[in-house]
Amino acid sequence: MLVFTAIVPPRAALVELIDVVDSVLAVPTATEAPARRGLLGRRRDRSAVTTDVVSSPYDPVRSRARLGDLHLPVAKLGNLTTGDIITVTEALRASLADLPRPTVTFAGGGAIDSDRDKDFWAQLEGDLAELSAIATQINAVAQRHGILVDRRIFHPWLSLTPLTGELTEADQERLLTRLEDFRGQSWTIDGVSLMTPANTSDPEAFKELQHLPLATPGVVGSAGQ
Repeated sequence: MLVFTAIVPPRAALVELIDVVDSVLAVPTATEAPARRGLLGRRRDRSAVTTDVVSSPYDPVRSRARLGDLHLPVAKLGNLTTGDIITVTEALRASLADLPRPTVTFAGGGAIDSDRDKDFWAQLEGDLAELSAIATQINAVAQRHGILVDRRIFHPWLSLTPLTGELTEADQERLLTRLEDFRGQSWTIDGVSLMTPANTSDPEAFKELQHLPLATPGVVGSAGQ
């Protein structure tokens, strides 16, 4: 079974993000049609210029239905047997229980060019050192159990591509501007999710196998024991 670890933000924080996406993409984009020229080559009055409405492929209903699939990947653990999953899960549970709970907020965002289109993401601010410590600890536990992980996978941002899909160039620019100005509510990361693909035809659908809590507030031990 393919298994990976991830941070799953609370629904309230995700709803704020999806409201930003809706504010940009749920409204059709109006584009100005080229002005025609008269017989003498002079441009007609601008009041005569018409506009064409370009429909975005964005579906707000589908987008909200995808909230449960949004997460921040931490480490890919690969294809594990049932026995390996049990062993690694218990080791991670014991190790993560010593780590403090970071407080973060989505603030700003950006886009990365991919093979398909632009991948949009929302950036995290806050206790990023503590968040990085979680990723480091997961990698260390995995390696102690003979699992090789890609240390480059973890970044403090959340991909919004499962929501947006492919966008027109105009929509891309509008969404990027709104994300850069966005700042959401603060929230606390209370644990790490052990996840696997949902075994459907949708490659971006996932399910949680286990929730591995971080340290109870005020009770922080020695990580890695």
